[in-house]
Amino acid sequence: MHNNFPGKADNRELEHFLEDLRHASAVHLHCLMGIFFELRFPEETNRQNDDKNRSGQCGFEDVLGGYYGTAIRDSVSFKRLMTLHKALHTMAEECLEKTVHDALTPAEYIAFLHTTQRFQHFIDALNVRTTGILIEVDELTGVHMRNTMEAQLQVEWERVQRTGTTSCIAMVDLDNFKRINDEYGHIFGDLVLAELANKLVENLRPYDRIYRYGGEEFLLLLPNTNLEVAQAVLNRLRTGIARHEFRDKKQAAQLTISIGLTQYAVESDISALIKQADAALYQAKNAGRNLVVVAT
Repeated sequence: MHNNFPGKADNRELEHFLEDLRHASAVHLHCLMGIFFELRFPEETNRQNDDKNRSGQCGFEDVLGGYYGTAIRDSVSFKRLMTLHKALHTMAEECLEKTVHDALTPAEYIAFLHTTQRFQHFIDALNVRTTGILIEVDELTGVHMRNTMEAQLQVEWERVQRTGTTSCIAMVDLDNFKRINDEYGHIFGDLVLAELANKLVENLRPYDRIYRYGGEEFLLLLPNTNLEVAQAVLNRLRTGIARHEFRDKKQAAQLTISIGLTQYAVESDISALIKQADAALYQAKNAGRNLVVVAT
């Protein structure tokens, strides 16, 4: 699904797009000011270039013509942006042509102003939405940041109370990660964290939520899941990670993860649930690591 590209594109691509969007907006505004001047003061305008299309002169689409992946290029948002821009300039050309013949009506001018405003609102919304995703997503791993976690866990808690369904929270931690940083270096350690996050994404459902809790710890939210199912899923994840080889061009390492698991309960608030999962994780570490422990 590409209709929601901030949720699919990676951070670097989003940053590239956001920078281009701001530049394109400035270029477009400069062109638009010239068009407004021509509409307001047609007698002052040099008409030597009347036959030229202002959309081609704008440069908006040229700025946004850089390479983006399919998550952006094929998205509804990106295509809508380009369509609105083209429609705006088509209307501008029609208004300018009527101005030459003194045939532009107030209603047509107001319609052009409204179209301009709608286009700007779309750009503003896309800008805010993309910036918000960048703030919410961890740059290294691409998963959600901890600053958005508690609000989303609360929403799930309220849904559980309302519907009577079950959901689980799990705390995942890389075993002996300090050794990796010490022996292989922090750059390799960052590669391990990013690759682990990818493995979490690949092995969980699209609607499960993954948060970087801090350092090498990740918190998982597993909606509509009971302890039995969650434990089976997390044990498959754990054994898969233990078999996986983390490597770059020069070195390779194998690691394990420990997991603490708990289930949403009517009598527990979010803070208590996180503490339960964390305590279960601590038990897994003390019991020898590379285990899934269910909170009691």
